[in-house]
Amino acid sequence: MIGEGVRAALAAGAILALGSETVFAQPFNVERPLVIIVGASGGAPMTRIDGARRGLARTPLPSSGLHTEWRTALGFTAQQGPLVDSNGRTYVVGENGEVISLGRDGAVLSLVASRALRPGPPTLLSDDTLVFVDSVGDAVAVRDGAVAWRSRFGRASEAPGAPLALDEGGVVVSSGPDLAVMNADGRETSRIALPEPTSHPLLVALGRVVIVGNTGTVWTWTPGTGRAERDGSFGSDIDGSAALADAHTLVAITATHTRVSTFDLIHGLETKVAGPAGGLWLGPPTVAARGGFYAMQSTPAGDVAVAIDSSGTQRGHALLAGPSRGRSPDSGGLPTEDVSSTPPVTDADGHLAFATRNGSIGVVSGLGALASSGVDMGAQNAQNAQNATVELVADACSPMPSQAHSRPAVVGLAPLAPGELVAVCRSGLVVAVKGRSPAGDSGPSRL
Repeated sequence: MIGEGVRAALAAGAILALGSETVFAQPFNVERPLVIIVGASGGAPMTRIDGARRGLARTPLPSSGLHTEWRTALGFTAQQGPLVDSNGRTYVVGENGEVISLGRDGAVLSLVASRALRPGPPTLLSDDTLVFVDSVGDAVAVRDGAVAWRSRFGRASEAPGAPLALDEGGVVVSSGPDLAVMNADGRETSRIALPEPTSHPLLVALGRVVIVGNTGTVWTWTPGTGRAERDGSFGSDIDGSAALADAHTLVAITATHTRVSTFDLIHGLETKVAGPAGGLWLGPPTVAARGGFYAMQSTPAGDVAVAIDSSGTQRGHALLAGPSRGRSPDSGGLPTEDVSSTPPVTDADGHLAFATRNGSIGVVSGLGALASSGVDMGAQNAQNAQNATVELVADACSPMPSQAHSRPAVVGLAPLAPGELVAVCRSGLVVAVKGRSPAGDSGPSRL
């Protein structure tokens, strides 16, 4: 159940920022819906776009006519996806702590050797300072082509979580069970230690930091207080990241790829939304602008994108790529290897950008239009699958020979500009893919 700390935070109207988005701290009536305008500048300042981790782009993605605009070789291998600031600069962190920034045309603007050990996912602060946590528990900040500060705050972790940027210019960082708030100069201002470690991205909801532990336990914390509140549990670890489906509901892939689950932060309740249905679910889910979400599934036929509405009804599906993993007859043709995938992103018009395991990049359009009440959903789903269109740029990233059958060739996607997205290849190649899209910006998002 929600603790007294959450009620206090709600009463005060405390709102944590979603990276470089504009967020208005304001009193509000908790009995009425809340609408927050969160800016229209585009970019992707955090893993999964923003602090809600929805994978929802604020600028239109390409919908057709896909082609490669530019490619830039980094000179190092990458494990983390790209970030994009409001000016269209792309940032990539290498597995040995290299931090590179690229201009809108793919030209290298800066390269910093931070000497960090196995860095986790990065975050951009409001002044475009890039912050990440490395495997020894250091928070590292890079700004203006140099290391701005480095601060040891946590215990060592092989998988530090993605930091959460704050409105005043600071950041919440995590490593293992340790969380801390750093100000813009790298000075620690608040900290807690959880009863368990977390490797998942930190989220923001209901004016608090939301943490999903490695057992699936959901914790919330108001920075400045001495401890986190246990709100409940998903019942198992989650795959990749949870996403904020609405103001107080998380959605995640749980139970070793066999369930899509939601968690209500107010009531502390986990709900099964979807089961196996012939395949394994791949996280994290991507939240649609008009409600509902998309989830990827690995099936005997190949990887499939599934549109699911807020009630858990599957509204459509589209086959994205044929089988590319080892299959076992004893498992019904399901993959027997690592089933990790590249998290997709979507836009306000429902275009879903994705990457196949072998390195092709594509967009599926027309997936999962909502049906009116009384419509036969079997027929509607068949129609949605028929109407969905998939377009690919083949082999945009080539798999690394040593990982050709184990890990996706693309480590991450992000919106770059209207009608354009950027991808980071595990091999160290950055690729910009462009296509046709509605002209101009998609306008402000609403939470």
